Amino acid sequence: MKIRKTILLIIFVQCILSCNRPHITACFTVNKSTANVGDTITFTNCSDYKGWWSAVTYWYLGDTTIINNGENIQHVYSAAGQYLVEFKIGGEKQCYVAQTKRITIQ
Repeated sequence: MKIRKTILLIIFVQCILSCNRPHITACFTVNKSTANVGDTITFTNCSDYKGWWSAVTYWYLGDTTIINNGENIQHVYSAAGQYLVEFKIGGEKQCYVAQTKRITIQ
């Protein structure tokens, strides 16, 4: 029982330490915050994730579209409205940070 508690504590501490370093900052730019239906919108990852040997990205484009592992992506919205775009980036220990921006499609 004591060994099991020790192992769980070690795993917990490793996860906390790995999530706190190195630092990841989520950042993305968009070429148009207002566009027309059918326009191509470009989203660019400008995140700082130096120190991670790999980073995983997720783009949630607000219209049920989800893209995994895209540095720079393009998307065409087929309906007018306001869309909340969320970009998540994280490292190998599932520690994610996110940034959101609102896009208006006319």
